[in-house]
Amino acid sequence: CIRDSDWTKWSAIAEIFSAIAIVVTLLYLAVQTNQLQVQTAQNFELMEREAARAVEDRRYLLSDVVLNNPVYLEIMLKDKSELTELEREQMTLLGIRILLNFEALHEDVERGTSTQDYAERVVRNVYWRPTLDYGAKLAWETYKGRAAPEFIEWMDEYVIEPGPIE
Repeated sequence: CIRDSDWTKWSAIAEIFSAIAIVVTLLYLAVQTNQLQVQTAQNFELMEREAARAVEDRRYLLSDVVLNNPVYLEIMLKDKSELTELEREQMTLLGIRILLNFEALHEDVERGTSTQDYAERVVRNVYWRPTLDYGAKLAWETYKGRAAPEFIEWMDEYVIEPGPIE
């Protein structure tokens, strides 16, 4: 037969083990939380590097398109009034490609992976370029039909209305 004092002793021992189990569980959770925070920080850093690489790739893509297609260079140097129908279509397609790049850069600004100042400066310089016209102005009316409303507003406010950078 078990006496009351034995029950009290076993009850106290059980409470001690329960307390130890709670402390061990809390320590385990703290370690897991710390590991999760470290992993999250590493993932965020990796995403930032990938976003920066994508911006860099887009920068080179624009010039690569022209360098790999000398016909574009000839068309870009022409006065727009002298373009044939085919050349006008080529310039419009090149302009659409440039505007896709601009819209991606705008999205980078909204995500915080690029700065507003950088995006405005780059887009305005390319859009308003006096020589080697990339066709963005020519393609703008066509492109607006598929662009996000936020991008259209951004282009109007920060690129088209302010005009060329002087």
